[in-house]
Amino acid sequence: MDSPFRELPALTPASAIARQLGAYLATAVLVAALGAALRGGLPPLGFALRLTDFGLGVAGVAVYIAYNGLLGAVLRRSSWGSDMLRWLSQRNATLFGKLPLWTLFLMAAVAGVGEEIIFRGWLQPIAGLWLTSALFAALHFLPTRYRWSHPVTWRMAAVYFPVGLAVGALYQWRGNLLAPMLTHWLSDSLGLLTLTAASRRSRPLQSGPQPPMNKPT
Repeated sequence: MDSPFRELPALTPASAIARQLGAYLATAVLVAALGAALRGGLPPLGFALRLTDFGLGVAGVAVYIAYNGLLGAVLRRSSWGSDMLRWLSQRNATLFGKLPLWTLFLMAAVAGVGEEIIFRGWLQPIAGLWLTSALFAALHFLPTRYRWSHPVTWRMAAVYFPVGLAVGALYQWRGNLLAPMLTHWLSDSLGLLTLTAASRRSRPLQSGPQPPMNKPT
């Protein structure tokens, strides 16, 4: 099968962080413009340091692990699913496999805060849970880097959609970004640590799709 990628650069620490921050800045500007047009401004962010929400954020990591494991097991049973896992592994290893740990953990922390503020805190009250979750998935696969005519691109985006939906529902339920931020940050950190360990063993990743929230566009 031909590649779903248009561009797949091997990132340096500086370029990885710069691309991540640039993507978040551009997305935040677009969301702010949408909020100004539809609501006269961005909605207020819900954030409070509550023990219950801290526990929910940590528990969300267990749900994420179960989702990744179950999905990987299901996808490996079909040829198209195995192909998708192979492309995801190649994408993750090429983009992030050679980055130092400090860069990966910094990117995970920035993603946990930045993406949750932009998508759940600002966009979700404007666009709703389902549309926001769909945009969250699609914007991880921008057409400048991925071929939107390729079926694997949309299958990979479909892996991200339930995660955005679950985290968005958590924010909608609690009205507090603490739990979504913690789930996002810790899940990304765990996945990047797994990715780094697999890359250092110099063998293909076999654990299914890597964490669906932490990959900056």
